[in-house]
Amino acid sequence: MQQEKTLSIGPVWYRMIPDSHAEVIGCLPFIENITIPPMIEHIPVTGIAEQAFAGCSALSRITLPDSVGQIGKEAFRGCEKLRTFRFPNQLRILEESCFAQCFQLRNAVFPDTLETVGAYAFKDCISLMEVSLGKGCREIAPTAFQECPSLTAFHVPQENEFFSAEEGILYNYDKTMLLRCPETRDRAVFLDADTEFIPDAFDRCMKLPAIYADDNHPTYGSWDGVLYDKEGTTLMMLPQGRRKPLQLLECVIDISERALDQSFVPVMQVADNVIDFAWIDCCSLPRFEVSEYNPAFSDVDGVLYDK
Repeated sequence: MQQEKTLSIGPVWYRMIPDSHAEVIGCLPFIENITIPPMIEHIPVTGIAEQAFAGCSALSRITLPDSVGQIGKEAFRGCEKLRTFRFPNQLRILEESCFAQCFQLRNAVFPDTLETVGAYAFKDCISLMEVSLGKGCREIAPTAFQECPSLTAFHVPQENEFFSAEEGILYNYDKTMLLRCPETRDRAVFLDADTEFIPDAFDRCMKLPAIYADDNHPTYGSWDGVLYDKEGTTLMMLPQGRRKPLQLLECVIDISERALDQSFVPVMQVADNVIDFAWIDCCSLPRFEVSEYNPAFSDVDGVLYDK
């Protein structure tokens, strides 16, 4: 049995499995434009290995053959000038962080063969505007499109049996689970009676003004665009784009752990069930101030406690 070997052709290194396949494993860091051939020594190039082009900050254009079926972990991480990318027609897997920090990448149009999009696959792609799934896509990690502040819409073909999209929002096929709201959304989101959402669905949606739940929703209730549990006793989620004071329902006695995630609330004043907000990121929150008459909460030296 012949052993694998490493081969250098121009600025690119390949790992070759004789009589089987080859994959790209590295490249000179200052390359700007490159075309990967479909065959090396009569065997097909079928993959881009882990970190193969990572840190190639000058790379602005790359052409991959359709024989490539897998793009490995962090394969193009940090390719800051990569503006467009044509995904190979036989591509099946995008691994973790494969396009992370590709700051100029504008669109992602997946072929019908693509099945899996890994965790953080497009993290910090700050120019990414639209994502179009193929009909074969069946698995997308919840964090695949984290920190994509320009993302406006997901598109899903009717033939896809695992996902759907409505108003640019990504859902599972039968719309019982909201998977990802684009970070640029500046209109309210409505949850149908049979629609839940995953924990990271609204992550970094800094313009989202309101979330409303159907009156018949079994889990949630909403008032003035703020999400509560069905009984109205727990504040579940404050939309991150809300820009006005919040008056808590009289029956609220609890605030969920994620209710104020990334909301703009550095100074929270709780008095007679009214919370007033100054609009700076929550990471700057200096203190809580709670009225002595609040039935559920209190504060000591600016720290929030139960009563």
